[in-house]
Amino acid sequence: MNEHWKEHFEHDIAFHRKTAAIYDHVNTEPRLLANDLLFARLDRRIAKGRAMLDLGCGTGQMLVRYGTRFERCVGVDHSADMLAIARTRVPAVASGHCALVQSEFFEFLETDHERRSLVTCVGCLHHLPVDAFDVFFRLVRDHLSLHGQLLLAEPVATGGAMPPPAVANWNARSVMATRAALMPMEESHEAPIGADVLLRRPEGFGFRRVARLARMGDVPARPARHGARPPGDAIPARPLRLHRQRGRRVVAGDLSPVPHGVLPG
Repeated sequence: MNEHWKEHFEHDIAFHRKTAAIYDHVNTEPRLLANDLLFARLDRRIAKGRAMLDLGCGTGQMLVRYGTRFERCVGVDHSADMLAIARTRVPAVASGHCALVQSEFFEFLETDHERRSLVTCVGCLHHLPVDAFDVFFRLVRDHLSLHGQLLLAEPVATGGAMPPPAVANWNARSVMATRAALMPMEESHEAPIGADVLLRRPEGFGFRRVARLARMGDVPARPARHGARPPGDAIPARPLRLHRQRGRRVVAGDLSPVPHGVLPG
């Protein structure tokens, strides 16, 4: 790992040491409705399998969502503070079905040689230095079984595009509108990534897009007061894309606030 990456990751660890205790309150709970709507459209594509690997697992949300579909699962994160919360949130940890590993995931991928049925990396790529993306796709490709899948979902730069008025109004009334200020984002190195990272970059490593699913929405992230539903079709959620690579697939998403269509596979 070069010094630039090391410095970047050390800063990220320090940021999550400061924010781990409020992470789910600010980022996870307000998005429960949007994420359930988002991932429900992927459920039929996530087949049961032998092993799952969640990179940048944080407090364990993807392990909770899909871990029971696999014989065993592993969550990797460099933040001890986030993993401490995951141990209390992921039931499979107590049963021994799921292992949590504290490690930079590049170091983990370079030393681990098992191939997985599913690799997830959700809300994590935008924590990486831009020059790390190519290394990420190369290493992950080599950790997928022949019919394995890679699931991505990230905040994507929108070039200044704004959400439709109905979505903007919904977001303004959401739980996230009041909780977001609790997270000191000015101290974070996180930034939205270019859409090409999800749409084009995988192609350079042999992935082919199979399908693209989408819902209109702002950073899905500002859904709703508990139990409420947004007006009409203005349900915040992430656009999703499915790619295939020599028998391997990658489901990719972004948090773009502009509406997207649905493309055939």
